[in-house]
Amino acid sequence: MVEPAEQLVDVLHAVLDCYQRLGVIASQRRGAMATLNVALLQDLLRQEEHQVGRLADLDARRAQLLVEINAALGCQHAANVTAIAAAAKEPLKTRLLALAAQVRSAAAHWTSQTSINQRIANAANRGFDAVLRIISGAGRQAGLYRANGRHVQNAGGSGFEALA
Repeated sequence: MVEPAEQLVDVLHAVLDCYQRLGVIASQRRGAMATLNVALLQDLLRQEEHQVGRLADLDARRAQLLVEINAALGCQHAANVTAIAAAAKEPLKTRLLALAAQVRSAAAHWTSQTSINQRIANAANRGFDAVLRIISGAGRQAGLYRANGRHVQNAGGSGFEALA
């Protein structure tokens, strides 16, 4: 049977893989937003949801392994991966520390990419809102005429309401 510390290494590898995939998805998403490729955006969203679900499962497994390892070490408080690595022997210690650093870096990169994508999406939404305001303003100022050629005085609302 594989001991919990080795299982933790496997889980951390899987977590790292998830964050790296999420980083790639975030990059592809930015490209899809730039080209307004809605179908690709929807596909990327599904992929992202799958990876985030996988991360949640892996995190639950990681937490369970930390409890097992803490119990085996006799720790009174919940130790994290770095604390467990400090108590481990080489080469496990180095593997855990390296993986923990890589996971932190990949998670920070994904968070940064997601933040950039959010700012781009917000800017695009503000642009669309501005265009809609311009179009609706122009529509309010457009002259409406009846079939007999008389101008319709519109006191607000849409032109359809004025003609009704």
